[in-house]
Amino acid sequence: MRSRLLVLATALLLSLTACAAPKIALDPLLKAQVDAAAQVARTAERPMAVFVGAAMDGSSTAFVGDVRLAELQLRHQAPQLAVLRLANGAPKPADWPGASSASLRQALASAGALLPSDGRNARAVVLLSSHGGKGLLSLAATERDNAVADARQLEAWLEPLGRTPTLLIISACYSGSLIPALQQPNRIIITAAAANRASFGCDVDSSDTYFIEELFGSRFDADVPITEWFRQARQGVSAREKAMKLSPASNPQIWIADGMKPMAAQSLAAWLGGETPSR
Repeated sequence: MRSRLLVLATALLLSLTACAAPKIALDPLLKAQVDAAAQVARTAERPMAVFVGAAMDGSSTAFVGDVRLAELQLRHQAPQLAVLRLANGAPKPADWPGASSASLRQALASAGALLPSDGRNARAVVLLSSHGGKGLLSLAATERDNAVADARQLEAWLEPLGRTPTLLIISACYSGSLIPALQQPNRIIITAAAANRASFGCDVDSSDTYFIEELFGSRFDADVPITEWFRQARQGVSAREKAMKLSPASNPQIWIADGMKPMAAQSLAAWLGGETPSR
């Protein structure tokens, strides 16, 4: 773990000196997803709901598993969900584009283009699953790839979502360290770990991370308030870590913008359905 974090930290320093990437054409796999999402946007009843899921590190099957599991449950709540999925590693789903910095930027920009500019009658869920270090997430397609994204880059990628109410979920070690830089008035941010803690369940052959399994697994309940949904997941993670004698505890975090507190008091099902929250 320590050696991996050192590699990520070194890669972050190198990335800070890199020039901005030039504009490139959409990957054909991403274009196919964007075209399908645009078709959903044209035919879906309002509110428009979009899910962008990225398995950002290719060294564990858990990250693809996280995206698959979250998508499955979200589709049950919003059958006309527009979906964009990206992944690194091999094997990965054949119809998913790679999760490079450029493709993630393009995917979120494309998602933003589907949404009304004023943020009304729309919802966005973004899941980023990866290995992490303090203030960064891995974008490594292979064990020898040291690509990373820092909070500044993540915020730039998310900017096209504009004022759309957004649930941002980050499953990675030290993911709580990203919260301060990603706070926006239209966001609820949920992380798998505190700023100074590792998270668990990202072994090479894991099916999904512990945190996402507790959020979207067999005990998933879309009819409780979002805050209670998170509390139950955190409780489940804590119980699992204690049973497995994993220490220190990951301590998942939630941050809710003041203007989003009425929405966080809704169930996930009601929120995705665009119901107006009571104040």
